[in-house]
Amino acid sequence: MKRILVLALAFILLISTNSFAALLSKGFTHPEVGEYLTVQIDACSPSFDIYGFTFVTFPPSSERYRGSYVNLLSICSSAYSDARTGLTNILRSVEGEFGYAKPILFEYRGPESEFTEQLNALELNDKVEALLLLNGFEGVEGYQKLAQSGLLGEDIDFSDFINAYRDYEVVLFDECYPYRVMSFYFDEGDDAAIEYYTERYHFLKIKEEWKLFRVVKEYSSYYVERKVPIYGLSFLEDHSTIDYNFYFEPLLGFNWGDDIQKVETELGLTAEKHQIVIEDSELYRLPAKAILKFTDGKLSSITYQFDVVESYYASYLSSYLRYYDPIYVDNDLNMYWCNDAFDIKLNYHSSSPSIIFSPHKK
Repeated sequence: MKRILVLALAFILLISTNSFAALLSKGFTHPEVGEYLTVQIDACSPSFDIYGFTFVTFPPSSERYRGSYVNLLSICSSAYSDARTGLTNILRSVEGEFGYAKPILFEYRGPESEFTEQLNALELNDKVEALLLLNGFEGVEGYQKLAQSGLLGEDIDFSDFINAYRDYEVVLFDECYPYRVMSFYFDEGDDAAIEYYTERYHFLKIKEEWKLFRVVKEYSSYYVERKVPIYGLSFLEDHSTIDYNFYFEPLLGFNWGDDIQKVETELGLTAEKHQIVIEDSELYRLPAKAILKFTDGKLSSITYQFDVVESYYASYLSSYLRYYDPIYVDNDLNMYWCNDAFDIKLNYHSSSPSIIFSPHKK
């Protein structure tokens, strides 16, 4: 029954607090969802409920999660586990260590899924090595190394992996970090309080070392149906089915780098001081002032300014629907996303929140 409810109500998002004290709380009717929502957000660990059923949680930073500290406020904290240690701890927890129940079903949800049988036959250290290489942590050279090692079998052709390989990067506070995501699926059976969920593990390369940075739990398989990309996760589904009006709504039909004269003509407005202001715009069905800024005559950012605090909470939920997990939430409750289309910063303010979209920096 719970599985049906989660999928049927997948767009009815309600944020609840975790073990940290909630810093903000607000009730309002979400304009895209059309339901009255109560929102509570903690700087480290926001969580979402659907009619009382947990939908998404960010494990708190106050204690180890699957053997590692994650979701910390400090980006470069020495408390983060390196990728190898973090992944080892995750797999140990799957086997019942660190006080976790052993799931009745555990599945890989990335490029490694086609090698499930071979991976399950490996010793722990070899399994960790293979998973890191399959997920691109050592680049193209990693696939070549994996082929030579024979860990997954002899004469395996990794040319498709090599051809599809790409780097992912995120920008936080003007610093660029290599970035990758891994995803595993857990089913704990009908006797569990919450039967099944997907966990996404966010890794940053900090000072030349991969670190397990963030963990997000989504208590459904909803992401399979959403048809929007998870930036950083290799070998996604075909994105040709993306609703581009939904995903690229913030661009107002324009493209980054569009000439200022073109934008003026299409909007019927005149730029002043290298920006065009649309007083009566909207984003995510939220009334807003849109400010289109231009650098060297080219569209370089779009800011949406709101005049009520509820728009901050609503923008958070709407951005999650489109772009998944925020990469980071700072101590001022500002949130950050990065993907191929945008670098995004949602700014908290008690009366005039805003959200800024700019081209993804690489």
